Amino acid sequence: MTLKAVPSETAAMPAADGWTRRVGAVWLITFLILCVTCGLYFAGRRAHLISDIFLVTQDYPAAIFSVVLFTFIGLPSVRFAPRIARAIDSFVDRRGWACCMAAAAAVGLTAFVGWWLIYQQYPLSMDEYWANFDARIFGHGQVMAEIAPKWRQFAPAMAPMWRLETPGAQFWASTYLPMNAAFRALFGLLGSEALAGPFWAALSVVLVFDLARGFWPERRDAAFVAAILLATSSQLIVAAMSPYAMPAHLALNLAWLWLFMRKSWWAQLGAALLALAATGLHQLVFHPLFAAPFVLQLWAQRRWSRAIFHTAAYAIIAVFWFSYWDLLFTSQGFAPGVAHAAVAHGASANAVRRLFDPRAVSLMAENALRLMVWQNPLTAPLALIGAFGSWRQWRTAMVPLTLGLVATLVLLLVVTPSQGHGWGYRYLHGFLGSLCLLAAYAWIKLTEGVGAGEKPRAWAAFAAAAVFAVAVWLPLRLCQVHDFIRPFARSRAAIEHAPADVVIVDSSGLWYADDLVRNDPLLLDGPKVMNLSFLSNAQVKMLCANYRVALFDRRDAIAFGIGPANVRKIGLNDPSARRTALSCATPIVAR
Repeated sequence: MTLKAVPSETAAMPAADGWTRRVGAVWLITFLILCVTCGLYFAGRRAHLISDIFLVTQDYPAAIFSVVLFTFIGLPSVRFAPRIARAIDSFVDRRGWACCMAAAAAVGLTAFVGWWLIYQQYPLSMDEYWANFDARIFGHGQVMAEIAPKWRQFAPAMAPMWRLETPGAQFWASTYLPMNAAFRALFGLLGSEALAGPFWAALSVVLVFDLARGFWPERRDAAFVAAILLATSSQLIVAAMSPYAMPAHLALNLAWLWLFMRKSWWAQLGAALLALAATGLHQLVFHPLFAAPFVLQLWAQRRWSRAIFHTAAYAIIAVFWFSYWDLLFTSQGFAPGVAHAAVAHGASANAVRRLFDPRAVSLMAENALRLMVWQNPLTAPLALIGAFGSWRQWRTAMVPLTLGLVATLVLLLVVTPSQGHGWGYRYLHGFLGSLCLLAAYAWIKLTEGVGAGEKPRAWAAFAAAAVFAVAVWLPLRLCQVHDFIRPFARSRAAIEHAPADVVIVDSSGLWYADDLVRNDPLLLDGPKVMNLSFLSNAQVKMLCANYRVALFDRRDAIAFGIGPANVRKIGLNDPSARRTALSCATPIVAR
């Protein structure tokens, strides 16, 4: 590898006796700071955003378990520490790769089974729905799906959010970049689209192990630590159950770094090709923010040829993906420049407004806390120690890993401090490998030169945290995810099996019921589902005159467990005036 991860000297971070107490103290202090920051907004106000609900119902309960864990993990003596340490050392020295592959396989299998048992085969958020939507289009050899003429006037009602608008609503697709959907379509050809997330997650565990082994060849335990920290992340496992692009972001970031750190020309070319795919997964900025600090480091080290190559590669990649929408529209016969549906329309204006919005700070505190309590309990404190301990050593790979995290957090603070749906903090999912590598770096520095009894206690604490993450945190998270998805999955199943040609959803006063408006992109399966807020009186009367119509409204939603809320409102105007024209509609649930 061409960049050292850690220099041989140990001056940057002195060895610490009683490191478990230090790690526990870092975790507790960070937790309290984030809680106070979140609480500043809640004082005298009512939680109403989904991130607020997640904070109260999911993250605080998990944090309480962590406080209990760190109360005991920092005890000065552990009865079975020497025995645990000998067992782990034996595995690390002789069976490191076997342990890594077993952990990766366990992650992949758990995520794959979880798609059916936990996720209930239901893509919860619109991001997930659109990934499957585009994948189905790609799976049929198309880049956009044509809408039958009789349904084109209803396109805004059938896909009210994140639909790429075409003239006359002739075609539809999502406003997201295509690579995540393309990969899912490929896995669909191999047997199941649901294999995509588990594959990316398992590959990430293997890659982070091999990266750490290359960074610190003299410390085999570092690779083991990095891989186990990642494999015991609840966020990694649950996100791999979903159609989100985030598991692919993580795997391709690590694969890019694995190639980038090698000297050969084919590895550098491979990194550039991977960068093309990674940048086009979902949103344009995520992978470049991961890679930019490494490229800047090349310039700082005056490694001109590689710096010029990668800078030119990313310039070409940016031009290509910025031109993607025009290319897509041109491929469907539209004139150049027709792609007027900007994917991030108004983002710059919102960025300026949010820059001065004090709520953005509290939202980012919620995000950071959510990230923290969805990982192995040791990941966040060790990563913080590693990040702060590496700042003087600008030649190491730890510095660009840290800078990528910081740059992404700053951008998110300005542009989109609220992530909406997501398990853990999904906008930093692509950096979970960075966190685990920084944590492995901290592990090395905190266990160098310690006394004979300290290293076994460190291994015992590590083992306790891993067991806790798998036996306590992960089951808790799986129950939370299952229970949160269940009302929406049940509601959607009822809509899909309604004895009707058209199902109209009145989402007024319901929590995220707009997301129930979903259709097969080819319009082959199930009834056509429409949002009442995007239908006119004339359209409602036309539907009633020509089709069997069913209505899903507040009473149906509450019967399936979707609660009332005043979270958001989309549409043309208040749909209540159009309900009088729906006398033809039958309810989903018998009254």
